[in-house]
Amino acid sequence: MQRLTTVTSAPEIKFKQDKSLRDSLKIGGSEEDTLHDKTITIVYGSTLVDLCYVNFVTPGSVSTASEWADALFCLTHNLLAINASPISFLEKLHSKICVQTSGDGKIPVKNILKYVSSSKEDKKRVLDTLQSVGLPHGKNDTIAPDKFSFEEFWAFYSRLCDRKDIDNIFAEIGAKKKPYLTVEQLVEFLNSEQRDPRLNEILFPYCTSEKAQAIIEKHEPNRDFAKKGHFSVQGLTRYLMSDDNFIIIHDRLSCYQDMTQPLSHYFINSSHNTYLTGHQLTGKSSVEMYRQALLAGCRCIELDCWDGKDQDQEPVITHGMTMCTQISFKDVIEAIAECAFKTSEYPVILSFENHCSPKQQAKMAAYCVSIFGEMLLDKALDDFPLEEGKSLPPPKALLRKIVIKNKKRPSKREEGVDVDKAPIDSTAVINTDSKVEKVDGEITENGGSVITEEDVSKASFKTMFFLTSISYNKRQLSRIYPSGTRVGSANYMPQIFWNAGCQLVALNYQTLDLPMMLNQGIFEYNGRCGYILKPSFMCRADKSFDPFAESTVDGIIAGAVTVKVISGQWLTEKKVGTYVEVDMYGLPADTVRRKYKTKIVPNNTINPVYDEEPFVFKKVVLPSLAVLRIAVYEESGKLIGQRILPVVGLSPGYRHIKLRNESNQPLCLPTLFVHIVTKDYVPSGFEDFANALCDPIAYHQEEKRQQQLQSLLDEEEVEEDATGSKAVEEDGGKATENAKTKSAPGRETRKSISIKSEKKSIKRNCTSDSLVAEINPPNQRRGSEMILREALRRDSSRDSISGIKPLQSKKSGNLHTMTSRSLSLQAAPVTVERGPFAKRSRSTKKREGKTQSLICFTVEGKYLKDLMWARTVQGAIFTDLSL
Repeated sequence: MQRLTTVTSAPEIKFKQDKSLRDSLKIGGSEEDTLHDKTITIVYGSTLVDLCYVNFVTPGSVSTASEWADALFCLTHNLLAINASPISFLEKLHSKICVQTSGDGKIPVKNILKYVSSSKEDKKRVLDTLQSVGLPHGKNDTIAPDKFSFEEFWAFYSRLCDRKDIDNIFAEIGAKKKPYLTVEQLVEFLNSEQRDPRLNEILFPYCTSEKAQAIIEKHEPNRDFAKKGHFSVQGLTRYLMSDDNFIIIHDRLSCYQDMTQPLSHYFINSSHNTYLTGHQLTGKSSVEMYRQALLAGCRCIELDCWDGKDQDQEPVITHGMTMCTQISFKDVIEAIAECAFKTSEYPVILSFENHCSPKQQAKMAAYCVSIFGEMLLDKALDDFPLEEGKSLPPPKALLRKIVIKNKKRPSKREEGVDVDKAPIDSTAVINTDSKVEKVDGEITENGGSVITEEDVSKASFKTMFFLTSISYNKRQLSRIYPSGTRVGSANYMPQIFWNAGCQLVALNYQTLDLPMMLNQGIFEYNGRCGYILKPSFMCRADKSFDPFAESTVDGIIAGAVTVKVISGQWLTEKKVGTYVEVDMYGLPADTVRRKYKTKIVPNNTINPVYDEEPFVFKKVVLPSLAVLRIAVYEESGKLIGQRILPVVGLSPGYRHIKLRNESNQPLCLPTLFVHIVTKDYVPSGFEDFANALCDPIAYHQEEKRQQQLQSLLDEEEVEEDATGSKAVEEDGGKATENAKTKSAPGRETRKSISIKSEKKSIKRNCTSDSLVAEINPPNQRRGSEMILREALRRDSSRDSISGIKPLQSKKSGNLHTMTSRSLSLQAAPVTVERGPFAKRSRSTKKREGKTQSLICFTVEGKYLKDLMWARTVQGAIFTDLSL
């Protein structure tokens, strides 16, 4: 089965139906069906246009061909295999080298050179490394397969691609004077560096010693170390390159979103002029493009239908009024039926641009009915009638259904036939809608189901389309496509229209430019089913949203992302300099392009080290629509590899990123090693306060140290004053007023401490038995008041914090107390101009005998479900406060 690894990059495995192939194989007569069913075609290529075909005819039964086709298809479209770890790709490379043997069954050294080097300097470096690990190293030498196991290959790889960057991390974790990490040090590393701090510890528990030991036993190559709970630098390297350290949260690769909401609540992967392979005026049309688009995850494809001029008068698909070639409408319908639900069972939308006469429309309808069969949605669902005020059906209710979107032609006579009198049985399958409203260029709330470019070109693009379209797209579908007057096939940026809630943002799949890369990267999430659920505020009628605003979206906690590019591995076979760019796309306020770029590392593509200062995206207003693009370029500006990573699926910590080519196919060896930090956005001046909420124990310990330090200073002052008073009494018996006010050491007194930071001041009135802090941010919004008090009481019998009774505020009235074992948080009602927080409720849970209190807030009387990241700290749960 190792030989199957050589075809896992093929984009499609299917039964071939091209007439030219059938003729070349002389398939005909009574044997036609048998030979046809035994024929398998493997289609592969670096793009959806430049494809190669390999044809097989199985000698056995038809079931044998079917089993092979199904098995190969599963291999090529396995999302986990496409997103495999760097070490998995190394295993594939090792298998590929081992199966390509010479006549005597041995592995030629030339094959190793072919895969890992191209320049003269790199080839010498590879040969020297083979010699250093005890393997044959002559250009014409061969290696016995039993002497080239994966462990030998790993030793060769580790020596050739020296990882000083991981050695430094290994030392920083704690292994400075010994060659291993302990279980405790590994636990600390996994919890502090590799875990998202926003996660709830109940749902996502911290790493324990047992889990750390399991990681050691899985990845540590030294068995003696593993038994003792020791983790070497080689073990850490394997872990950081393994499937246990994905850059993407695993759940995002499955269909994890709610698929029971109306169709208008989803972004839908869409194609424009699907049939074209190139230019808009002179390009070639191809039936294969429909197969490739569907297999790539597209769920909305376009068919430009025109009357055929041949003697059969069969409808054709082409780009009308151009020199583009024509393809048969029937062939396209057959291709769609064949591939519609191979990669996703969710509905396929056919966008008909219908220019056919009623007679040929009747043929189109007949082909759809006969070829699609039960897959065709030919009437409204009983639970979702097509009535005004009713929502569209959800994707879950349309599983394995083909939906046709078609505009009616205006009622008029053409070629002597009345359009309205076309045979009813031939057009009943076409779901039509002629309610597209064009009065004064306005889009009505209950108007048509499609907005074309012509509809929106009559009004201000920004004010009319975006702001009005956001409300419209909550209930209706809108399809966006490029201008019909253009000549080339370049794509526009889809992010602009996703920001407005548009569902069907159609792109040219034959053009692998940046917009297409973004489209492929985003729709890879949710199991690559072709549907991505929009943010909730884009779907709710009671929410408004301005995509051009820079302030935080109501109910959404802004994020912050930091990316540090550390190093690269096996970036290219060329001997060139390389650099890395990191961009972000999302709302206009979140979009950062061509700002962050590393230095150029010359003449080293095997293991270049960048080690740049972190690239900081301080405020990401809407993380659910933001994506990172990390790309590696040659010093000339030519793209080597790239990766699109939606922010909501990022895993923080030290991660390896497998690079992709322009068509989003994984490259075998090229990898980037980065450090990523993801957290909630905290306004400037509130960092200390946010840290106190995140870790109240550490905050209390710091306060305790400050009190102890102040006590020592006060004792020294008391001793000095006492000495001075004694001297005065000896001279004249006169005591100063200051000496009378000082207390003896150990006596309870009230003292004042002032702490100032750059953008806030905290005044604390301290006693030995309690502490009250009043925080007054100096830069409050106009008309806003914020008084937040935190009461801590130190129990003399243990080092912990317990609650105290409610306090009173002269400005804000009663303060309500939420107590927990770790912290008592007392907060006055917060009054801000837009009133982000109005009320709060309490939910108490018990786990392992500990009481936990969850402080929640409501907005306008509605519970903030899924709008805040719940934090857990030492058994107590706290919510983030967006100040």
